[in-house]
Amino acid sequence: MKFLIAVGIDANGNIFPLAYAIVARESYESWTWFLSLLWRHVVCDRKGIGLISDRHQGILQCVMTHEWLQPPTTHHRFCDRHLKRNFNKKFLNSDLEKLMWLDATEHRKKKYQMRMQQIKTLSPAMHMWLSELSKEKWTLYKDGGYRWGAMTTNVSESYNSLLKKDCGLPVTAMIHWTFKNIVDHFVKRSALAALPMVNKKTWPPGVDKKFHEYWDRAAMHTDMMNYNIVTGVFEILTFAHEGKGGNVHKVSNNGKKCSCGKWKNYHIPCSHAIKFCRIRKIQPKDYVSKYYSCRYYKQTYSGKFSPLGDEAYWPATCDLLLQLVLQRA
Repeated sequence: MKFLIAVGIDANGNIFPLAYAIVARESYESWTWFLSLLWRHVVCDRKGIGLISDRHQGILQCVMTHEWLQPPTTHHRFCDRHLKRNFNKKFLNSDLEKLMWLDATEHRKKKYQMRMQQIKTLSPAMHMWLSELSKEKWTLYKDGGYRWGAMTTNVSESYNSLLKKDCGLPVTAMIHWTFKNIVDHFVKRSALAALPMVNKKTWPPGVDKKFHEYWDRAAMHTDMMNYNIVTGVFEILTFAHEGKGGNVHKVSNNGKKCSCGKWKNYHIPCSHAIKFCRIRKIQPKDYVSKYYSCRYYKQTYSGKFSPLGDEAYWPATCDLLLQLVLQRA
């Protein structure tokens, strides 16, 4: 038997379990069944959902054949750690592997193109292999903000490791312990999510830390040129020091984006946007996504759980579930 798991990331960067299923094996049929239930009961009518997968053939086939797993509803992205592993098996070159990873996580088009040229010089075969992949599937600079900075499926695999101790148990025991783990997880996270609001914080600790890192960095930027007040287009010059910096970044106030790419990818104003806000006497906090707020963070863990009841009622239910699983395998 296999666990199919879907997890998200909460406002503080922690694992948020969405759904799991027990199936006989991973296949196109089992993934279609699982994802269709996930989209019906969890995603509902939301648009612009980012889905990061390990490129299992069942998932790829499912994404290709179902409209609700394609834009504008869903934007499928590759796990770059799995992509790096596949690359390493094919090319066996650690230096090229590092270049590939730097390219995948790069925010700016200029640097992405520069590294792709380096890769082409060192290995035309590797360059061709990467060029055949859709850029939006594996690069951050072309992502469009759907990843929210997440490049891998590490969070799902971390959660999977938590559930591994349940594998090998009878189905009833597996359901009991998995359910218990999820409830325990929510109880702990719910208490943590309530703390920032009690302390009158605007955001959870992880977001607060990133924002203030950008705030401190903004103080080092040296100049701003206003190109168009109506459209809100500005240029920010970064401070040059020891061969680094000295770059010019274009900030678009109305579009909430910067040429560095970070504002769009992380949904938090970058240091260049904060510099613009400070000069114009605008609150940069207003440009942080509402989904990072303590209110939404607390709301994430506001769901209720109902007890499973006496184990005497489980076998019939689990037998029915197992039959459904086997039928879909």
